[in-house]
Amino acid sequence: MKIIRPFAEWNIIRDARRRSSRVRYTISAATSDRKDIRAAIDFLNWLDEKQLDLAAAGQEDLDLWLTTHPTRRRSIGAFIRWASARRLTNKMALAAERTGLPSRFITETALNEQLKRCLNDDQLPLDVRIAGGLIGLYGLPVVRLVELTTDRFERTGDDAYLTIERNPVLLPPKLALLIEEQVARPTVRSMLRPPQDGRPTYLLPGVPAHRPITAQRIVNKLRKHGLEHQRPQHRHARSRGRPSSHRDQ
Repeated sequence: MKIIRPFAEWNIIRDARRRSSRVRYTISAATSDRKDIRAAIDFLNWLDEKQLDLAAAGQEDLDLWLTTHPTRRRSIGAFIRWASARRLTNKMALAAERTGLPSRFITETALNEQLKRCLNDDQLPLDVRIAGGLIGLYGLPVVRLVELTTDRFERTGDDAYLTIERNPVLLPPKLALLIEEQVARPTVRSMLRPPQDGRPTYLLPGVPAHRPITAQRIVNKLRKHGLEHQRPQHRHARSRGRPSSHRDQ
């Protein structure tokens, strides 16, 4: 508790207050913050079970914990960075994930044509249209895309937002409608696993539905329909706001 309390109060909560003073603090952002705190608690409890304290634990301990908690990589990162900055540990670092960054880029013209297809072609599968739109508009890496959950989507009046990382992004109307349709679709539950009430479902569920679709599966589906997943040269992901050039597509 002597470590968790300052981490929660002086890192997570202070950052949340700072963000809420600039932009609306969404339910999704609060959920993400709680996950960061829960991951830190779980990691410290795990160290206690191994009879280790944070100062004595090493990189191999963090790597071992991540092998049994692969979905917590993003959440534990906030705690590891905070602890390292305060020299509570100098033996751990969260290695950057391989994001499959492209070695070649598509042109701006080709990107615009693909975006038009994703936003307007109802012959494309819904998940392909959403994936293509998010990658093309915001440069969202596929490994991040598959981790998005439905609770990150929120509509307020005529505006709709999708929280990416901790930033609520204002969506173009057509993309918002596609995501809204996807969220409203009933989730097929596994016969071998009971529903996990209270837990958010994935925006792009896999098989079984309580797991996300894999990044490779999304890439394959995009390619099958003639869509490149590479991000364009000179285009940068926008963490906030609506891209004006695609507003009415």
